[in-house]
Formats: sequence, structure tokens, C-alpha cells
Amino acid sequence: MLARWLLEHGYDVLRVADVDSKMQDHKILQWALREKRIIITTDQDFEEIIWRENRRHEGVLRLENLPHIERLSLLEYVLTHHSQDLALGGYHHRIEPKDSYSQASQRRLMRVSS
Repeated sequence: MLARWLLEHGYDVLRVADVDSKMQDHKILQWALREKRIIITTDQDFEEIIWRENRRHEGVLRLENLPHIERLSLLEYVLTHHSQDLALGGYHHRIEPKDSYSQASQRRLMRVSS
């Protein structure tokens, strides 16, 4: 649902599941860095890897494990209110429910989990 929405709104999206559904998190981080892509995920392992191992990244948006419609609203909120941060790269944010949402920025994104 999120990948489709992003594609419909002009974002360049790659899904890990379309390449290798068993790709390990370290490999996903390397791929995203090489492709200059932001990782969108519900998996908190990326946060732990980035901070514990001081790994470089192009940005990670970790959505809470919420119903899809709420995740979409949260994603819209971040794209609207943090598009400049995303454009600068290296943006890391754990997205939690906010109050108002919309759309924004053109950025290459990598979809990790549903």
C-alpha cells in the first residue's frame, strides 16, 4: 500500500522483497547507501545497527507497526514537514502518530517492509 502510494505520487521506489526477500539488514543498508535511498521500515533493527555500529546511511524512516492507513498518514506527514531534512540525506527519524498530514518532496525511497 505505501509503495504503491509513493509510486503514484512520483517517488522512485525499490522494494527489497522484489530483489531478495531474504536480504539481511546489513546488506539492505549497504544497498540503500550505494543507491542513495532512504529506508522506510517498521523494523527497529536498522536503528540499532546504525547507532551500535555507527553505520552511514541516507536516511531511515521507521514507521510504528500500525494499520496501513495510519502508516500512510504518518509518511505523508514526514514528507510534508521534513522534506528539507530528507533532501539533505542522512535523516533518521522514528515516526510516531502526529496530528496533521499531507504530501511533499521528490526523493528516492527504498521500501523494506509492509
